[in-house]
Amino acid sequence: MTTIAIEGWLTHVLPDVSGCPEAVVLREVKNSLIEFCRRTQIWQFTADAIPLVAGIADYELDVPTGSSVAQVMSVKVDGRGLTLATGGDLDARQPGWRDHEGGATHYVVINSAEILLNRKPKEFKANALTASFALMPDQGAIEVESFLFDDWYEVIAAGAKKRLLMSPGKAWSNPGLAGVYAQEFAQGIADGKSRAQFGWGNRDLRVKKRRVM
Repeated sequence: MTTIAIEGWLTHVLPDVSGCPEAVVLREVKNSLIEFCRRTQIWQFTADAIPLVAGIADYELDVPTGSSVAQVMSVKVDGRGLTLATGGDLDARQPGWRDHEGGATHYVVINSAEILLNRKPKEFKANALTASFALMPDQGAIEVESFLFDDWYEVIAAGAKKRLLMSPGKAWSNPGLAGVYAQEFAQGIADGKSRAQFGWGNRDLRVKKRRVM
């Protein structure tokens, strides 16, 4: 995985928000990155397989440093996909499921970093549990995967400029121009969703294709 510092966006944002402190620009670039990744689900990651432990149904998700989970895309046990459910669903369909043992068929997302299987494994199994996620930067991130810059730097910059230009009472405020960048950012999110769903085969994308992910 190659990465790029979030500071790399400064030169693409600062000229349009004259007088804005760099720290404020970086904050809004990060917020733009988070929103873009969360809404498009374009940054996807499959974690290394981890063992199932007898009697343990809850497992922590292992994601790269500086990222958090936007959405769990899939969970598999021994290569077999599990079905996403809520605790309420399982309470209705499988009463007492939290105490059941055996092969899991469903999983519940407890929070952004933890899942719960609907059955406790009866025995230890090495490298049995795998999960794939859509990721987004966390608030402590200082760098992101380079494809987010290579392929989407203009969209992310537009999102940051939209936020900054909408700031009331600032020397760099410009609500009219903010609307232009808001449209550009919205279109970029639509294109990103298509890219995440269809990959490079979608010929309708407006974002310039810089390299294959």
